[in-house]
Amino acid sequence: MKQHVIIPNFLSPSEADALIGHAKEAKSEYRTHRGGDAYCTVAWINHDHPGFQALTDSLTSVVNFHNANRFRVPDLEPMCSQYQYTDYHEPGDAYGWHADSGPSADYLARRRLTITVSLSDSNEYTGGGFELSDHCGHSQDPNPGNVYSSMLSLEHEEQELLGRKGTLIIFPSNRIHRALPLASGSRKVLVGWISSIPLVEQSEQT
Repeated sequence: MKQHVIIPNFLSPSEADALIGHAKEAKSEYRTHRGGDAYCTVAWINHDHPGFQALTDSLTSVVNFHNANRFRVPDLEPMCSQYQYTDYHEPGDAYGWHADSGPSADYLARRRLTITVSLSDSNEYTGGGFELSDHCGHSQDPNPGNVYSSMLSLEHEEQELLGRKGTLIIFPSNRIHRALPLASGSRKVLVGWISSIPLVEQSEQT
């Protein structure tokens, strides 16, 4: 069974455009640069932002359904992390191979599922795009990019779906993935994470 779920038309084009408008109103955009392999414009938006509340409710329902039927991750907390609105709009903008979770004892270690919603159509940009690898965690190989590229998860038809405005993908946060370098235009995505309940809270519930 595939360890990712792709849902086309999760948002209508008008709903996607409305989210872009709300994200721009947040006025918290900044340029981020990480280790030479990430360059993009990002805004952080609370999950309970008035313009995103309906999306949060829909995502919670969809994620719970697919978690029960596919991922089976125990002890998921309600969706409460900030959304990351990301705009790749300058030539060369990209985000290199990475996982959204890590071994450190902080919030990254608790991330279990990543959700990404396409807010642009592929006819709005050239280059760019998204690649997902079956590899979990970072490889110790001298050429890790070759390892990740040799284990790509998405079929051609799935790549096309991810180039359509409103498509949602859900995948485990420890899976390696990347945003390919942009050549022209603008590619916008909304990213969120669902984490496990902290052990302290779990013990209080038992």
